[in-house]
Amino acid sequence: MHANPGTLEGAATGLHAVVSIPDDLRGQMSPGVIFCLERREDTDGTSRATVPLSLVYAPWDATDAPILSHPTRSLDLLRQLCEGHHEPLASLCAHFNRATRDGEDMSEYSALLTRAVAAAIRQGEEATLESLFTPGAIAQGALSEADFSLVSFVVLL
Repeated sequence: MHANPGTLEGAATGLHAVVSIPDDLRGQMSPGVIFCLERREDTDGTSRATVPLSLVYAPWDATDAPILSHPTRSLDLLRQLCEGHHEPLASLCAHFNRATRDGEDMSEYSALLTRAVAAAIRQGEEATLESLFTPGAIAQGALSEADFSLVSFVVLL
């Protein structure tokens, strides 16, 4: 970000990358997606969120398990996954493109995104409840999928 100021701000939303899970992290995580979600602002221009971005790790194999939504842990995992990769990994990108028919069939990823947004909403509801016990602060959680937009995502294979 420091080397290329303004580049990220001007980038399109929905950017994605595909990375492999290193052997030393396989015990900590499984294939899935880390989504970066942004809380949308209210119609009056004020944000209801204290933190407008959320990182949510949604593993493929956790159909009934809660989705991890711990930003610090997700950032650390994301750093470990992407560290040292400065160019797209051609074989993983080819695999992703075949599986999604070059992005035409994103239904599986849309389903994971729906689960990720639900986790972010739950996280917002928990923050709202916790704020009730903090003097002078009441944070309103997100109410629906419409309160979020997808910024980017990283596919973990």
